[in-house]
Amino acid sequence: MRNAGLDVTAEELKPHATEWHHAGFLPNGRGMGKCYWFKEQTYKEQWVLYTKVLEAREAASAPRYGWKVDFTTSRGTYGKKKYQPISCVQEFAPGETMTEKWEQLTIEDYQKLLPHNGAKLLPYESLESFKKRI
Repeated sequence: MRNAGLDVTAEELKPHATEWHHAGFLPNGRGMGKCYWFKEQTYKEQWVLYTKVLEAREAASAPRYGWKVDFTTSRGTYGKKKYQPISCVQEFAPGETMTEKWEQLTIEDYQKLLPHNGAKLLPYESLESFKKRI
């Protein structure tokens, strides 16, 4: 794609690869490397892939908001640990990765849930039931 004059990095192309294979061990025992494969593409297909990369860049440059269930610990009777689920709301900076534990929110939901950051949740409560409850 660089030969075609498109400015793109390998890290941006990774999510669009058709398949990958193990490429041996990484140095210092950091796990396995991956080699990503792409089918041979025409210029038109490369341009479609490049527009997807540009859309991903634009989405990554905007702030994102997330919600997850977090836990507080306290010592109960005889020193036994008790876990209390709480609501955790966070704004992610542009370019910061959001792990699988987080559910992405809209700006409206983020503003609605921000005053309830750290609020106690019922056991196994989901985001939708928490929004209805507050």
